[in-house]
Amino acid sequence: MSGDGSGATVRTFDLELYWPGVSPVAVEELAERVQSVAATMAAAGRPVRFLGATLSLQDEVCFLRLEASRADVDALAWTAKLLDPRVSEVVAWSGPHAPGPASK
Repeated sequence: MSGDGSGATVRTFDLELYWPGVSPVAVEELAERVQSVAATMAAAGRPVRFLGATLSLQDEVCFLRLEASRADVDALAWTAKLLDPRVSEVVAWSGPHAPGPASK
């Protein structure tokens, strides 16, 4: 889907941040910052949505999920001052129809 007239396709991405010593409070603060940047970009007409954050405590990794074009993901990461995130396009399912071992 393309929502901004630029021909850029909106997709879903995870930004993976390795963050030694990370705490849930720090991820919450980061999520608020990313949400603010996403809202500012959306208000400017760019189709960007922050979908949430996940913290893996054991691995000290934070994942931020965005719906946007790749160019907007890169712009958001730079604006939010994220240090070298690993960006991956993802396909996500949720709810009772999510595929998994029980659905085979």
